[in-house]
Amino acid sequence: MDPHPSRSVTLISNGESTIYGSQMFWNRRWAEMVRIGYNTTVIQEGDRCILVNVSPPLNGSIARDFPDWLTMIEAPQGRFRAPPHGDLFKALESLDLQPEDVTDIVVTPFQLYSTGTLLAFPNARFHLSKRGWAHLHVTKEHPHDDRWRSFDRNTLGELVTGSWERVRLLEDEDEIIPGVRTWWSGGHHRESIVVEIDSRIGVIAVSDTFFCTENITEGRPIGLSENMYECVKAHNRIRDSADHWVSIHDPDVFGIADAGIVRLT
Repeated sequence: MDPHPSRSVTLISNGESTIYGSQMFWNRRWAEMVRIGYNTTVIQEGDRCILVNVSPPLNGSIARDFPDWLTMIEAPQGRFRAPPHGDLFKALESLDLQPEDVTDIVVTPFQLYSTGTLLAFPNARFHLSKRGWAHLHVTKEHPHDDRWRSFDRNTLGELVTGSWERVRLLEDEDEIIPGVRTWWSGGHHRESIVVEIDSRIGVIAVSDTFFCTENITEGRPIGLSENMYECVKAHNRIRDSADHWVSIHDPDVFGIADAGIVRLT
């Protein structure tokens, strides 16, 4: 018997762009451009509403305040494209959810596409990898983990001052609520984790340590990797422990209709 019969899991697209194929697949498909998405997962059960990641900053602030990040997600030939349903908040409204209803936000990784609207959720507790948080605060120069592409200054300032009591630092193996577990995976970033969700259709694994199912099924680690061995280890564990694999970067989870909102359970 499913111990969580009332739990629902919904995927929301926050947009997509394109990257080089070699960034998605280690040392492969150099001449191709491939789609990459920026997705939020919504977990609802009883009075709990958990988001895995939020959205990029809204109202054009990406282009104005974060031009380096915009260049990164647009890539040569790849323009950022907003989803057809509008922004994350319009998508949540379609699920009868307001920002005040969100009780928990799990972030993986720390990037503006996953942290850009954190402060819009006044009642949420923020669940962040302890290992990744320590790395963020002790590392000044890194070729991949840039402090101000992780959080904008206002958000990071609020997290360590007024909202510090709402920050929960996750151990390498941890739990959000019964049936929603997290474990540190690394590979993509120092703060990358896997969120495992027990559901009516089996265990759903949500992460950024893989960008699409092919990374796991074909044994092809991501190209934008900080540690290929961590990727392989994580992919093996995901393959063994989960029934469904949902990357925060896979636009194809929304199907050919490209509606941008899909309910899994």
